[in-house]
Amino acid sequence: MTKQQTSSQRGGYGVFIGLILSVVGICAITGLFVLRSFQSERREPFAVLRGAAVNTLVELEDERAYPESLTLSEDGYIYSGSFCTGEIWRISPDGELEIWLPAGSGIQAVSGMAFAEDGTLYVVDRLDCDPRRGGASIKRVLPDKTVENWASVTDDEILNSIVFDANGLLYATDTQLGQIRTYDDTGEPTIWWELPIDPLEPQPTGITYDAETDSIIVADSANSIIYQIDIDPESRDVANVSVVYQSSQRAFDGITEDADGRLIFTSYDTGEILRLERNGSTTTLARNFRNPSDVAFLDNRIYVTNFDSISLAPFIDLVLDPSLPFTIDVIDLSGVVEE
Repeated sequence: MTKQQTSSQRGGYGVFIGLILSVVGICAITGLFVLRSFQSERREPFAVLRGAAVNTLVELEDERAYPESLTLSEDGYIYSGSFCTGEIWRISPDGELEIWLPAGSGIQAVSGMAFAEDGTLYVVDRLDCDPRRGGASIKRVLPDKTVENWASVTDDEILNSIVFDANGLLYATDTQLGQIRTYDDTGEPTIWWELPIDPLEPQPTGITYDAETDSIIVADSANSIIYQIDIDPESRDVANVSVVYQSSQRAFDGITEDADGRLIFTSYDTGEILRLERNGSTTTLARNFRNPSDVAFLDNRIYVTNFDSISLAPFIDLVLDPSLPFTIDVIDLSGVVEE
């Protein structure tokens, strides 16, 4: 082969690669514009269960609010926080909002939240809302609103949700390593349970404690499984593990219980809130939420965060904005007649 032929062949390869890259680029840009077109009309959630109603509890004015989690205090107030600013809000059941902890107070990215019995608020701080950056820590906010570093987390760990059991032991889900970890009074961690690969690498997200059965309930978002892990009453180790619900179509996230002990959980990808009935079937309570990432139940009301996190993804954030304003919604079940 002559040098002229080799040069010509390389030029042909270059043109071919250039065409491929151009097509890929055009498809990517077209896809982003299609996504933006879907964003032109704000999605509003609506009730599916007869007698239920969905209302906006509160609108969050900050364009970087991104409410990822929430928890309830003993007095029935709702606490939530910004995944991008670290601000924490205290919200009355009637929707009156106050900035309970301002941005810049020592928390950067609010993820999981849980109150201890003494009124101390424990918070998973993801440190940065950019999903390309890892890191986290568990901090606690004392009743006087002093923020303390409580437990360190390695760079390999990505904590999501936390919950206390009846003995005051703190449990946390690690979506990166597929583990549930416990923390003693000093913040020292112990790997309590490792989720199975079934069939994908597990990603535990939502977690709650069932006082009636003394068990931990955890959602595996990657495999669409909800596990019940019974606790040994003496050692507090894992006694038994069972699958209470499994689906091939949903990515589960936030999880809680109603007054009758039925599980209520979010389908993050489909925007649904579901309830697991005693017979093993599920009831869809409401639909059309914008990445519902967490739920809490009190007095026949289900509080739901609209995380609306698609615009946090790299590159997509250049084109897509969240559906402002961010909201925390409430599903009112007081009009539902149980059969």
